Amino acid sequence: MIISRPVASLLIVAALCAEEAVPTPAPLPAVPEAAAAPAPLNQGLTMEQAIALALARNETPEIALARIEKAEATITRATAALRPSVVLGGSLSTNDQDRLPYGGSANETTAWNASAEMALLRASAWSGLAAAKYALKAQQLESLELKRVLAYTVGNIFLNVLAAERQVIAATNRLEVSRASVADAKARLQAGLSTRTDVTRAELEESTALLSVTRSRNFVVSSRLALADLIVAPVDGEIAVPAEIAVPSREGDVLARLSLAYRADLRALQFRESAADQNVRAAYGRWVPDITARAEYGQFETNDPARAAADKTADITLSLVASWALYDGGDRSGAIDQLVFFLVAMALVVA
Repeated sequence: MIISRPVASLLIVAALCAEEAVPTPAPLPAVPEAAAAPAPLNQGLTMEQAIALALARNETPEIALARIEKAEATITRATAALRPSVVLGGSLSTNDQDRLPYGGSANETTAWNASAEMALLRASAWSGLAAAKYALKAQQLESLELKRVLAYTVGNIFLNVLAAERQVIAATNRLEVSRASVADAKARLQAGLSTRTDVTRAELEESTALLSVTRSRNFVVSSRLALADLIVAPVDGEIAVPAEIAVPSREGDVLARLSLAYRADLRALQFRESAADQNVRAAYGRWVPDITARAEYGQFETNDPARAAADKTADITLSLVASWALYDGGDRSGAIDQLVFFLVAMALVVA
């Protein structure tokens, strides 16, 4: 029986991950958690069950989800640069002026203040936020690709187990034939119809067949262990042969178009390129002055006679602050060059 491994695995993965595939570059949902895997049936473990077990028990889907959450946290940090910040502070000070040992009292001052600050113009922050959003879309696709690769690997090793078991059968048949040939050669030698060389040649073939049986059995064991490691379950029973699956196309151009349409990793590269472009814009934005609005309210209480006039006095300050870093030792220029070359590399990869 001839089994097309890549096509079979690809179609099975496409069937399992159909709901997770993203047909357009629209905002993508997070990769959902895998459902509980069904228990293997009595007739043997099928490829679909093996893939479902791997998606439910293997650590790869959890890694993919964690990477998406990390990308979402990056957006939160990028948004923080555009949101207001509020700070509350206070202080308590005392000054005895060397009078306490002689019955004097200390001068105490209590102060507190609250301030709010918000950036009105911060060019690099907007581009940084856009880059983080593109990176999230790319990570969602890359996480989906991690699960697809896991499913493809499970399907490939599943077929390797089936092939190894049939290699054992073929090697065993070869060993039986070689043993019959040895017996026949010895009988012919005793009858004087052949030479000792024919017997030696038959025995050599028997040894080669025995070695082939040993290697085939070892390959079965190693393949089953690899499959068990991926699905996180023992593989001790029978392995069901997959049903014949129709090939979508054998034309190279058609398969290339299907890859570009459904391969999540290829589409993720486009978002990575967009994120790199926004990072370059953010680096150039550091040449633009930052303008910040600030409001501060403060009040203090004191029993110091020298400051009694200001006791319980509220202080409100509104300010507009502009800052422009004219020279930073070349950090901005280095960052721009670094990101520009990274963008060029990403464009070449996408192309």
